[in-house]
Amino acid sequence: MGKSKGPRVKSPPKQIEKSAFEATGESMPPHTSQRNETSSAGKWRRLYRLLLRLGKIASAISAIGAFILLAAPQVRVLPSVVTDPQNTFGTQLAIVNLGRVPVFDLSFSCNVVNAQVAGGGPAMNNGSVTGPSIGNLWPNQTATRNCSIAMDSPNTSVYAIIKYRWPIYFFTGEASFYFTARRGSAGYFLVPDVRN
Repeated sequence: MGKSKGPRVKSPPKQIEKSAFEATGESMPPHTSQRNETSSAGKWRRLYRLLLRLGKIASAISAIGAFILLAAPQVRVLPSVVTDPQNTFGTQLAIVNLGRVPVFDLSFSCNVVNAQVAGGGPAMNNGSVTGPSIGNLWPNQTATRNCSIAMDSPNTSVYAIIKYRWPIYFFTGEASFYFTARRGSAGYFLVPDVRN
């Protein structure tokens, strides 16, 4: 006789082994926190690089500005010696290089404004006089020029213009100075003033 086949009993399904984190009741650390830390570190690095580049650009600009300030000519015109107190234009005008670099090919001109010729002659407006040019003017050097016109009037004023060339060949400059006549015990004298 054959054996009777009984109903098959299904064995319970095998449980999948739990990970160590699940066995201990801990949850796996999320990957998002690591990503946030990485992205914030990247942002700080990018900011640092940007600030570093801006610092280099700012230092380059300041170096160029310092060079321009050091190399820029500073030519001034000042009243100096009075050779003839009875003649306002007997005042010699000192052209001084106060800069750190020489200047070249200086030309001096003065415009006489609202002046009257000595002896009651007609008034002259913007009568221009040009003095001899100056080949080069080194730092702290002085050259002297005057308008060389015999005029004597309380309304006399002088507008002096200096044109020059920088040590850099293509650069030229111009400076203008204004003087008015002031009466002293010995006559009229030119003093620096502001042109309004």
